[in-house]
Amino acid sequence: VVDFYDYYKGQMEAWDGPALLLF
Repeated sequence: VVDFYDYYKGQMEAWDGPALLLF
């Protein structure tokens, strides 16, 4: 999950805030 989150964060840096809420 950590790797996926890191990859996702790299793909969508703009989603830094929303990503934290989703995950």
